Amino acid sequence: MGDYGHKRELQGDSALWHKIVLLDGVFGKTKDNLSDMRVFGITENGDTIEAPYLLEIDRGKTESNNVNFKLINQSRDKRGYYFTFELPAEKNEFDFQEKVLQNIKITIQNYDNEALKIGDIGAKAAVHYLTARFSKPARYYLVYGNPNANKPHYDIGHFSDKIPDNPTNLQVGEEKPIYKNNPPKTEALFKNKTWLWAVMAIVVLLLGWFSISMIKKK
Repeated sequence: MGDYGHKRELQGDSALWHKIVLLDGVFGKTKDNLSDMRVFGITENGDTIEAPYLLEIDRGKTESNNVNFKLINQSRDKRGYYFTFELPAEKNEFDFQEKVLQNIKITIQNYDNEALKIGDIGAKAAVHYLTARFSKPARYYLVYGNPNANKPHYDIGHFSDKIPDNPTNLQVGEEKPIYKNNPPKTEALFKNKTWLWAVMAIVVLLLGWFSISMIKKK
């Protein structure tokens, strides 16, 4: 787990199949496509095992009405994405491509028309969750935050008929950092050359004093 930046302990019963709902705080610290998401377990012997999972999205039940609108402009900068639509004056709902966002700004250009009455404005996001299989007893963690990780490939995707309709929900714990296991640096005995020369001078003086003492005794 040392290649990853964050972990959250998973708590619940010891069933085979589990559902892990991804909390909002996870998305800002993982890759946009969630390819660096992993579920690792630590056994009693200290071994690390990886649990396979399927990433699934629950968009809920939606009602769609066709609304004719014109996309006038779209742009992007370091602060986010910007879309300009020309909408008729009625109740409107429209979807964006899935992106990890923290803020959404909507600008309405009404020109010289009668002032619009703006009612409730809301934003909804799909629920992302993992369906994971725990084959061995262990303390399991949701781990993420590795920009170099690739999307994992597990065999359970070929056996979806074996997955129960209602797997056991797990509680996702608080986020904790994963500290890197960097090898300790070997420090030099004398960092300052002045101290090294001073010690060498003392050694030379002591050797000279012993030599003179031996000569006098003879």
